[in-house]
Amino acid sequence: MLWSLVLMSASSCAWADDRSNSVTATFNIPQQAADRALTLFAEQADLTLIFPPEMVGSKMANELVGTYTHEEGAKILLAGTGLNPTFSNRVVMSIAIDEPSMNAGENMDIEKKAGIIATVAAVFTGANAQEPVKTYEEEVSEEEIENIIVTGSRIKGVSDKFSPVIQVTRADMDIAGYVDVADFFEDLPQNFGDGRVAPIGNESVNLRGLGEEATLVLINGRRMAPGGALGSFVDVSTIPSSAIERVEVLTDGASAIYGSDAIAGVVNIILRDDFDGAETRLGAGTTADGGGDYLRVGQTLGWSNDRANAMLTYAYSTDDEVNADQRDFSEGAVSPSWLSPSTRRNSIFVSTGFKATDRITFDADGFFNDRYSKMLFSRNSVGLQQRFFQVDLQQYGGAIGISWALEKGWEASLSGNYSKSDYLNGIEVTNLSLSDSFSSVTEVYSFDSTIGGPLFSITDEPVSAVAGASYRHEAADLMRIVNGTDIRNDVDRERSIYAVFGEIYAPIVSENDRITAVNSLALTAAFRYEEYSDAGSSLDPKIGFSWSPLSGLNLRGTYGTSFRAARLDQLIDNVAGVQLGIYADPIAADGTSIAINVLGTRADVEPEESETWTFGIDFAPESIDGLHLRGTYFNINYTDRLGFPSQTFNSSFYFSDFTGVPIRDFAPGTAVDFCNRARICVNLADFFPSFGDLDIEDTEVILDRRQQNLSISDVAGIDFEASYDFSGGLGDWIFSLGGTRLTTFEQRVSELTPVDDLLNTFGNPPELRLRGGAQLRMRATTASLFLNHTGSYIDDKVATGEFEIDSFTTIDASVRFDLGELLNNDLVRDISVNLSIRNVLNEQPPEIGSVALRDDLFDAANSNAAGRKIGLLLTGSW
Repeated sequence: MLWSLVLMSASSCAWADDRSNSVTATFNIPQQAADRALTLFAEQADLTLIFPPEMVGSKMANELVGTYTHEEGAKILLAGTGLNPTFSNRVVMSIAIDEPSMNAGENMDIEKKAGIIATVAAVFTGANAQEPVKTYEEEVSEEEIENIIVTGSRIKGVSDKFSPVIQVTRADMDIAGYVDVADFFEDLPQNFGDGRVAPIGNESVNLRGLGEEATLVLINGRRMAPGGALGSFVDVSTIPSSAIERVEVLTDGASAIYGSDAIAGVVNIILRDDFDGAETRLGAGTTADGGGDYLRVGQTLGWSNDRANAMLTYAYSTDDEVNADQRDFSEGAVSPSWLSPSTRRNSIFVSTGFKATDRITFDADGFFNDRYSKMLFSRNSVGLQQRFFQVDLQQYGGAIGISWALEKGWEASLSGNYSKSDYLNGIEVTNLSLSDSFSSVTEVYSFDSTIGGPLFSITDEPVSAVAGASYRHEAADLMRIVNGTDIRNDVDRERSIYAVFGEIYAPIVSENDRITAVNSLALTAAFRYEEYSDAGSSLDPKIGFSWSPLSGLNLRGTYGTSFRAARLDQLIDNVAGVQLGIYADPIAADGTSIAINVLGTRADVEPEESETWTFGIDFAPESIDGLHLRGTYFNINYTDRLGFPSQTFNSSFYFSDFTGVPIRDFAPGTAVDFCNRARICVNLADFFPSFGDLDIEDTEVILDRRQQNLSISDVAGIDFEASYDFSGGLGDWIFSLGGTRLTTFEQRVSELTPVDDLLNTFGNPPELRLRGGAQLRMRATTASLFLNHTGSYIDDKVATGEFEIDSFTTIDASVRFDLGELLNNDLVRDISVNLSIRNVLNEQPPEIGSVALRDDLFDAANSNAAGRKIGLLLTGSW
């Protein structure tokens, strides 16, 4: 008996015959029920799926990870299931199911199902004279509208054809033993440092080591209100794994697509939005040496049919602190001193969507996060001192959108988004009887509209374009209180941002064109213009190419510019302090000048800017099935970075070595005005009698050390990935290796100062980071082993000479059991157990150099103090 399951192309039905054999897509589908796996296959291949769910019954599909043609991907996904994919004319994919292979519970109304499939197949093949072949426009108008979130492009189906996109699913994180999404970022070679090194439980992302503000973090493709004391980054600590569908990381500049902040790359955390049933997750763990116990509880409820869906996820988590005396490497530290904070979190996520008509779809989502953290540490460098931190954080927001399927394959959308972050960090300093607090309340709301679709055809895939406009409003209310007194100008500001953007994707040559040395060729171009009500404007382009000279080999490259607008608190003309003293002036006749040293912020700063170009090679030889290689060279020139000019005191306590531009030509009374505006104006002659009599009115040079556009960074290196999957005697194997080798990491305080080579130095990115893994999947068991490696580097903070910090290598292991298959029992068919061990060998952070009164116990940016962490995760669907 033959049954057919049909996959219809959503974007290229009118242009291609047997398109499945030439068009590739990147898949990341974990092992799961075949009906859900096929739905994900359709989404990731940009296909629309039509099939009766009961056709596949309780069959389990295989894991599918990598870039394949539609035919290759379907065969791997369905291998061993009895579902045999075949392709007919145009874009029909049929799956043959022999009647003897069907389980008793899979009996179907044969005539009904055959009628459904025959009607659908006739639409595309013209096999039924009573059902004429429909035009492309008619096909598109009848297909289901799906809100598919992509990263790095606004055009569906482009994915990472030009710029690499790293993708990890919730199932991948479970198998890797990641307790939270922050664990993934910690192991990601392209990310620098542990985003949790701040002593208050914040978790940020810092791609390429260019700073957390140079990485744009999105939730469901939308901007969130930033957190932290300065409202400077999106805190991902409150997003539980149970709410995540997948995480996508674009390791390329992308202001042409997303606007400000996308200098080092973009992180898009995509939440679950379509689930039918209920899922419970229980996780717990501890560390080998004590401390760091954690608990995770998640509950998801969902309902879905062919026209509507609704889902609710609640998550609760706790983490205990780790004390310094619980680790060998820090036993000699002043105690009590915690290496990591204690934290409690509550999170709620809701989403819903429905089809109002065959052409119009609505969707909406909302969230609420609450986090409370505590941290205690002691230090010697300023005398015995204990600091106690308490952080309260609440985040909430929501979004609503509408999509229309228009004529000729075009689609339009309109969406609105709102989010708010309320952050309070209280600090008690014991030996100073000091009470300090940082308050940060930030808001973002935005409206976006897009329209896009196919323009015309050069080859068998259409040239497509998207255009749109956006409005965004940002607000920040920041305050710092010390012992009940406001010690800085309150920041209570808001601004508006207007943007227009466009993008085009142009396939020039396809495999079917049969041109020598050009298996395929595609070009892309994008631009975005943003205008800020208070921070100027920026026009950023991006272009790219993808050229396959022969099957299995692809060359690609991109060039683009990006920018970062100054934060609201960085746009205030604030004179925090003025010091009157003597400047060791290199051009003065007697070698000195009377000078003032001005501290604070300036309102006239411009956006930071960058240029990024990449070149990459993808290789998947047909002769070695399952082997995939990828390498990408990247080069980032980051200029006009906001920074503070530095200066030092020489042996006579004169100002010296100023890295900014001394101001010598200024109006009379300028120095007096600075002193009058300053919160503190100090005459250093009151402390150093050798200065003689100094008067503010006698100022000859102004050293403006307020924040301004000065710093320059150059970063370059190579990202590489390799994976090989095959079926062996024990089961299915996957081997992988990925890493980053930096060749340049240089910084200058200003154009007037020497270049500082920060590569391989304390607290900065190391030259080499690697992550490799081996995974074996058998019938009901998945076993994994991972290795993480950070190369050796130099501690340049020691007083004399250099101290070599050893490399840091850890091994993680996990095993997952699907109890239903393992026990062949329907009562536990949807229950899985995952046992994980991170840092199996209990490696301690490598030793750092010895410096008098040093408070650093280890380099927290390049190693982890948790030690061996053992966890158990139980997941059940019902």
